[in-house]
Amino acid sequence: MFYAVLAVVAVRLIANVIVFAVQFAGGATGSATTVGVGGVLGILGLLANGLVTLALIVLAVMVAVQASGRGRTGAIIVLATLVLAVIAYWILYGILLLIAANADYSTAGLFSLIYLIAEIIRALIVFAALIVGALMSRRWAKANA
Repeated sequence: MFYAVLAVVAVRLIANVIVFAVQFAGGATGSATTVGVGGVLGILGLLANGLVTLALIVLAVMVAVQASGRGRTGAIIVLATLVLAVIAYWILYGILLLIAANADYSTAGLFSLIYLIAEIIRALIVFAALIVGALMSRRWAKANA
């Protein structure tokens, strides 16, 4: 499960960096084609993230059923983190949409920057919780192997 967590973190980080770079380049050059390619790469990154996250969910459920003590607690932390991460994303994105819908251009840009910072903080907290939960389960598995 620890390696699945690392895969989720790696896929998410790599996809975000690639999409940001392509979108930034498209915006800087004014190229709608480049921005479109960034959107397609974003969708592909989300699909890859979905696949590795699904594998992580299956592994975490298996560990939660088979393990005891810290191993089960770690698996539950991983599962809870995955659910709460999605809920936190919806809340942050909903707030951004509510504010941006009623704001002028410069205010919308400012709130987009604030949203980006909040999203980075959310992602770091999620990654930390996933790693802690996976390490707890891994330590339990090593001790009981």
